[in-house]
Amino acid sequence: MTILFVNEHLFIPSQGGIERVTDDIVRGLSQRNGFSFIYLAANAQEMDAKYDFPAKTLILPKEGGFKVAENVSFYKKLLRDYSVDIVVNQRGWKPFMDNVLNAEGIPTISVVHSSLMGALYLYMAECMNHNNSFDGWWRYIVKLLLYVPYKLYKYLSYRSYLMHHYKLLVRESKRVVLLSHGDAKELRKVTSCSEKHVCVIPNPLVLPNKEEAQSNKKKQLLYIGRLCKTEKNPIRLLKIWRRLYLSFPDWSLVIVGCGDAESEMKRYVEINKLPRVSFEGHQTSVDKYYKSASIVCLTSNFEGWGLVLTEGMAYECIPFTFDNYGAAQEIIDDGINGCLVKAFSLKQYVEKLAFVMSNDDKRKEMAKAARIKSQNFSVSSVCDKWENLFNSLCV
Repeated sequence: MTILFVNEHLFIPSQGGIERVTDDIVRGLSQRNGFSFIYLAANAQEMDAKYDFPAKTLILPKEGGFKVAENVSFYKKLLRDYSVDIVVNQRGWKPFMDNVLNAEGIPTISVVHSSLMGALYLYMAECMNHNNSFDGWWRYIVKLLLYVPYKLYKYLSYRSYLMHHYKLLVRESKRVVLLSHGDAKELRKVTSCSEKHVCVIPNPLVLPNKEEAQSNKKKQLLYIGRLCKTEKNPIRLLKIWRRLYLSFPDWSLVIVGCGDAESEMKRYVEINKLPRVSFEGHQTSVDKYYKSASIVCLTSNFEGWGLVLTEGMAYECIPFTFDNYGAAQEIIDDGINGCLVKAFSLKQYVEKLAFVMSNDDKRKEMAKAARIKSQNFSVSSVCDKWENLFNSLCV
């Protein structure tokens, strides 16, 4: 069985969550009989990247993705030449997906890696942005004067666009894969599709051995991820730390990642004289941070899965996140192997963190429970779900 994975970018794990997840799935399934894999990426400028891909890797010949006729012809020829049995559309989004779904009768699986309404949140956050020019400020002032009707119009129009997109995605895909049952329920409600049409497969997790997971823990809070305000909003964690650091002088906050919010976060630390905050920048390997931290935190506006939570759990880091996306309750059993916080209550976040930080026995108990729960998301168990899905489409 030949499976083609299609994406905008090359499937290099350091590119992001989609790429890392795909790499884990393909490496896991490649060890099983009956599967061969091909990668197809749209971005030609990345072809010089040196990475040991687990699948034959191809790239569209022209820039411009699937909007270019020559690239579409290349794609159609690829499907025939390699006798592709199934296409996995790893970027289930317009306009990228349109020609990917048109796979000449070959079953297509479309994967939605984010919250269904996450794009709506991003769009609404961006609609008030403006450039730093006279024209930009003039437009911004007009938007403020018409704030309520403007925001309502933007919300309703973009929500309608999203509904149309998801209906098209369901109609043109043999199966749609989502990360959580909450998202699956929402998609069925929005599109009126059958339960059989939607599959729930979580993101896979490469588990460390028990000795690695039980390294000596420091009294550290950990954030790993992009430092971007619209989606991750990590400055919230600094505001939480501001309310905690005086009561916990033996604890520290470690921030791993980079992004457009980094300079603002560093200014916040400087202005508020926050001690024991370490900015580690972008790291290609983050295992050492999981090994030493006791708690891993997310303060995102929305998430698809929250891979850093399950990665941290595998290393006995207790996960904290807002309960504002479908996967949160599937990853964390509140108070047992992590903590769910009412969105977007910084007060409750501080209270729950303070309880765990001040209770050594509870912390050890939750850390062990977190590692046990992380085994539900092992590469092996997730690959079982993908194998069953592939087999069901090639009967």
